[in-house]
This record gives sequence, C-alpha cells and structure tokens, in this order.
Amino acid sequence: MENYDDMYLDKVGDVDVVDNYEAEVTGRKSFAGQTGINLTLKRDDKLTHEVGISPDLPVNLYSYTYVTYNDNQFRVELVGYTD
Repeated sequence: MENYDDMYLDKVGDVDVVDNYEAEVTGRKSFAGQTGINLTLKRDDKLTHEVGISPDLPVNLYSYTYVTYNDNQFRVELVGYTD
C-alpha cells in the first residue's frame, strides 16, 4: 500500500499516476475473504499490471504482470489470510 499513499484511487474510474504508471480503479475483487480495489496499471497506453489492494492489509490481494523482459506473464493471488 505504501506506493499508493496519498493517491486519489477510491472509486471506479479514479485515475492517478503511480511510479510513472497510469493507475485506474476498475472495480472491486475479493481474494481469501478480503475485498479491495482493482487497479490497472498502464505505461504508454499499454496494460502492464493489474493489482488488488486493500488499505487494511500489508500484502496485495493479487498481482498480475502482463509485460516482462522475457514475455512471460505472472499471477500471484492471496489464498489465505489470518490476522
């Protein structure tokens, strides 16, 4: 969450710049019983990442990487969380 502090990314359609990426809130998703906002990250109008974040958790709910140096795509999803 620290990269998203002071960003105006609360409701669907909100757009801001995060680490030189255009970030847009596209909805809400739940993983492991936790709900957060869904963000798409674009650079040069190309979708590069999608992440799910929650201000209540120290980890991402999920992270999808669409563009990498080796043309591989990666998915990481939270499958369980306990306080």
